[in-house]
Amino acid sequence: MKFEILLLPTDEFKSDEVIEDPPPEKYMLNELGESIFAETIFNKRDDIQHLIDFLFAGRQIVTEIYRGPYAYVLDLSDSKEFIIDFDYLENNYSVWIGKTGRPNTMDEYGMLIGFIGAAMKGANKKYLLMIVSNSRYTK
Repeated sequence: MKFEILLLPTDEFKSDEVIEDPPPEKYMLNELGESIFAETIFNKRDDIQHLIDFLFAGRQIVTEIYRGPYAYVLDLSDSKEFIIDFDYLENNYSVWIGKTGRPNTMDEYGMLIGFIGAAMKGANKKYLLMIVSNSRYTK
């Protein structure tokens, strides 16, 4: 099964809206019109937890706040202060590859840069959400 992962910093949200495919544009852009989300596709459910562990260097607080038929929403807001930086990524990327068995490619590295960047851009937002969906692949 494939899982679409979306990291979304926001000040307010409606759970049924953020799980839409795609979520409304108001959640995807900041006040300047810049993209403030990151997304990827995983083939293994375990990689979702590996991503959360890696992005927060194992210091994460995760709360599931909504579950629909094809998606669920995790609140990572209490972990925002622990988001890794780009130096940590550079020094620990091999750990990510080793744990996940994912391909060691520039796309993979870029995906992690995107997630870190989205979390950093949205650091001033009240919420940091992760939406996990398999709706595109089950309809």
